[in-house]
Amino acid sequence: MGKKDALRYRIAPLEMTPTEFRKVGFQLVERIAEFLCSLPDRPVTPNEPPAVIREALGTGSLPQQGTEARDLLEEAADLLFDHSTFNGHPRFMAVITSSAAPIGALGDLLAAAVNPNLGGWPASPMGTEIEAQTIRWIAEMIGYPGDCGGLLVSGGNMGNFVGFLAARKAKASWDL
Repeated sequence: MGKKDALRYRIAPLEMTPTEFRKVGFQLVERIAEFLCSLPDRPVTPNEPPAVIREALGTGSLPQQGTEARDLLEEAADLLFDHSTFNGHPRFMAVITSSAAPIGALGDLLAAAVNPNLGGWPASPMGTEIEAQTIRWIAEMIGYPGDCGGLLVSGGNMGNFVGFLAARKAKASWDL
């Protein structure tokens, strides 16, 4: 069997029974909670060179067989908890990178479970309305009218880009 065929026919099921999902999910949430409690006792960064990180991850070929979800998540947690810079650490002093928040992790879990597409109201009516309500609340907090427009973006770079495009549109004397 050639390399392309091997990849095409590899076994990597994504399905989980509700019981397995609950069991693995509870284990992962417990593991994350333990990790968050341990942050003050960990170094802010492992300060490891790229070669050490790559060796820990492994550089082998894509496995032919899938891995049990529990084992895969345990291995991923081990790698991330042992070889990451922790911006949620009490001694992390960077300006730009915000701290990880437990409520944010749970919110991400919820969003990932529903996987809303906020590209349009029909694809995610509640997600779109949550975004619109959040924009109205922010507008109220900063003294803008409640009917102003807005959208939530993935971070500062995207926010700056959207702001640049809005400024260009407002000031350009021709249709770009």
